[in-house]
Amino acid sequence: MSVAGKLALLGVAVVVGALAGFALLQRGGAEGSERARDGAEQAEQGLGFDLGLREGRTVTVSASISPRAHLFGDAILAEAELVLDPRRVRPETVRIDADFEPYQQLGDPRVLRSDGDDLVRLRYQYTLRCVAPGCEPVGARKETDMPVAQVVYRLGGERIVDTFNWPSIKTASRISAADLEQARWRADVTGLQDVSYRVSPGVLGAALVGGAGLLGLGGLALLFLLLPGRTGDSVEDDAPTISPLERALTGVRDASANGATPEQRKALERLARELGRVGRVDLAARSRRLAWSPQRPEGDALRHLHGDVEAELGRVG
Repeated sequence: MSVAGKLALLGVAVVVGALAGFALLQRGGAEGSERARDGAEQAEQGLGFDLGLREGRTVTVSASISPRAHLFGDAILAEAELVLDPRRVRPETVRIDADFEPYQQLGDPRVLRSDGDDLVRLRYQYTLRCVAPGCEPVGARKETDMPVAQVVYRLGGERIVDTFNWPSIKTASRISAADLEQARWRADVTGLQDVSYRVSPGVLGAALVGGAGLLGLGGLALLFLLLPGRTGDSVEDDAPTISPLERALTGVRDASANGATPEQRKALERLARELGRVGRVDLAARSRRLAWSPQRPEGDALRHLHGDVEAELGRVG
């Protein structure tokens, strides 16, 4: 081949190489731009884990909620994603303290773990719902910001607490303005049935008044019986008065009839004291001798004493 031909081939090769290099540069630039856009989107969504760890952080956190806008009463999913270096932080020491007020957590959170590239990724998923008073939107929409959450873990024996925010949530009402305009009251206050009673109000009222009157009369009767001069004392006043001597003689008779010697002796001693009070010392001495005689008080001596005491009672009476 001549020198001119070799130069021509060399020129063609140079041109082809330049075109190929230019194409590769264009492709690389496009891929770099796409990766940059993806990184920016991830950073905007809070998913820039690798970048955070390369900057020297130990744990990076990203929080998301889906859907960000929902109807009142719908369940939503809150997710916190953590990326950590297991050489510095033990995954089992990681804990998330989250309060979703006014939303309520449905069940325990779901924890997903994946390992790779010397990193550990932990995903905490919470199912939430809000139906309590205060959750309903005032108007068409309501925006809610949840309390700040915490990530707790241990780094070299030291307890570390980091905080992160959840995205805001928008709640839409299930009732539109058109629904309110088309709403119709279904209550009919003119077609109510007549009031019915198990017992007639008139009969019940009369029975209650009558019962109250009877209770009042009973109270007056009790009060009348409790008035001075209306008790059982008046009956006793009208009954004949029994003297102590008569009661003592009756006690001797009862004790003698029962055959109880100790009681009989006590009754005779009491009779002796009463006879002494009325001045019949002789009869008192006889009663006392019978009371403390070695034998049981009985027989003619006891009968004669009874007769003499009765005669004394007749004389005194």
